[in-house]
Amino acid sequence: ISQSPTDLISPSPMESSTTTETTLVSHEETKTESTDLEKNQKRYQNLITTFPQEKGWRPKASLIEYSGHWFIRSRLEGCLHAQEFFQARPMDFFVCSYPKT
Repeated sequence: ISQSPTDLISPSPMESSTTTETTLVSHEETKTESTDLEKNQKRYQNLITTFPQEKGWRPKASLIEYSGHWFIRSRLEGCLHAQEFFQARPMDFFVCSYPKT
């Protein structure tokens, strides 16, 4: 039996050996996720009001101190959300760089 060159190549470690089935999200699940997100956002906003704040260089955007660093409100809300809910997996990796202009 003849083998093609592709038969001799082992699969990439990044390839999944199983196929996952796509699950459709119901309207009720989406609604629940939305209300959970809104509840968390409100909780973060209430928590942020207790942190030290200083007038920033941008109009209407104060700087908020959290964990020894200064943030603008929208970035701090995202940071708090990530700290609470991010779950790293063994195969995760990050590619980070400065934004290009």
